[in-house]
Amino acid sequence: MYYIYAYLDPRNNQPFYIGKGKGERKFDHLNENSSKKENREKYKIIHELKNLNLSPIIKELETDIENESIAYNREDYFILLYGRKGIESYGILTNKTLGGKHPPKPVWTEEKKKQHSEWNKSYWTTERKKEHREKLLPLIVTEEIREIISLHSIGTVAVTDIFGNSKRISKSEYDNIDKTGKINTWKYVSVSSKESKRRKQLKHP
Repeated sequence: MYYIYAYLDPRNNQPFYIGKGKGERKFDHLNENSSKKENREKYKIIHELKNLNLSPIIKELETDIENESIAYNREDYFILLYGRKGIESYGILTNKTLGGKHPPKPVWTEEKKKQHSEWNKSYWTTERKKEHREKLLPLIVTEEIREIISLHSIGTVAVTDIFGNSKRISKSEYDNIDKTGKINTWKYVSVSSKESKRRKQLKHP
C-alpha cells in the first residue's frame, strides 16, 4: 500500500515538501545529507531544524493506495494544491518536479481510466472527504492559500496555460474549452500532454 505524506515546518505548521511512498519511506529524508543534489532547499530546512533541536512534522495526507500510478497522480494533486516555490505563483513547497522521479508514464487506456475513476469513487466516501478537509486546513497558515484550497476541490484538472504556467481549473471549464483549433492555440491543456511540456520548455528553455 502507498501513501502520500507531507513534511511540515514546526515553526509555522506549514508544509514544505510532499512525497509518496510505502513502508518507512516517509522517514528517509531525515537522514539525507548535502550531497543530495536533487532538492537542496528541502535539505536546508531539515538541517536548520536539526540545529534548533527540532524535527519536521511528518503527516500522512492519504493512505491505503494500492496502485503506484494512482499514488503518483495523488502526489501530483497535492504538489499542485500547495504549489512549488518559483513555479506556481502561490507555491510554498520545495518540490521541484511533479511526482518526483516518475517511472515511464503508463498508457492511459480506457480500461485504466475506468479503473482510476472507480477507485476515486470508492475512496472518496463522504466521511473520507470530511476527514481530508480537516487534515488539510490546519496545514495552511494564510487566508490566501485557504481560498486556493476551496477552489482546488475534488473535480479539478491540472492544466498548463498558453504561457507555460501550471494551475488547476474546474473540470467543467476544461471540458468547455474550444478544441476545434490546433492544440497550441487552446487556452489550457492537460499537464500530462506533449503540448504542456512544449509550453513549459518555451517558458524555461
